[in-house]
Amino acid sequence: MTASRLQRLLANIEGIPSCIDQKVDAALNGFAVKTAILTDWDSYCECLARCLSHVEATLLGINPGPVDIQFCSNRCWHLLKRKYGDSAAQAAFEEVRTGSGGGLRGVLRILALEYGAEYSRNLISVTVESYFSHRSVEQLMADAKEYMATYHQILPPEITEGTGARIHSGFRKALKQHPYLMRRLRRTSMH
Repeated sequence: MTASRLQRLLANIEGIPSCIDQKVDAALNGFAVKTAILTDWDSYCECLARCLSHVEATLLGINPGPVDIQFCSNRCWHLLKRKYGDSAAQAAFEEVRTGSGGGLRGVLRILALEYGAEYSRNLISVTVESYFSHRSVEQLMADAKEYMATYHQILPPEITEGTGARIHSGFRKALKQHPYLMRRLRRTSMH
C-alpha cells in the first residue's frame, strides 16, 4: 500500500527534531574552548558568538564566515532568555565567570540546544506551510479526517470532541506540533 501524502509529510517532519538535536550535539562537541571559566565580558561575548555561528554553520552545512560579535551576541541573549529570563546576558555570564550551573560548557550547551529547537520549529513550519500551499481545501479536509482517524487515541480530548471541528480549524497548528507529540509519546512509552 502506498503512503498518502499526509503520511509522507508526517514521516518527513517527525524526524526533524531528533536529526537537528544530533547535528547540534555534533557541532557542540566540535566546538573548541580554551578555558572552562571566562571572567572577561568581551571574551565571554566572543565565545558565545563564535559558538552560535559554529552551530548555525553546521546546521546549514556551510563554513562559518567572520563572526559579527555584536549581532551574534544579541541573538545569543534572545536564545538564552528562555532559560535565564530578561537578564539572560548577565545571568549566563555569572555562570561562566564562576563555573556554577555547568559553567561555560553548560551555557554553550543551553545556547546550542535553544538554537536547535528554534531551527527545528522553523523547518517544521516551512515544511507544513509548503504542504498546505500545494493542497486544495477539499484535500486538506480529507487530510484532517485521515489525521483524526489515525491519531484519535493520542490527541487531547478537547481537540477530538464532537466532530473534531477544532482539529479541522487548527490542522496547520496540529501538524506543526505533531513531531513533538510523537516524541513525547515515544519518551513516555520508554519509561
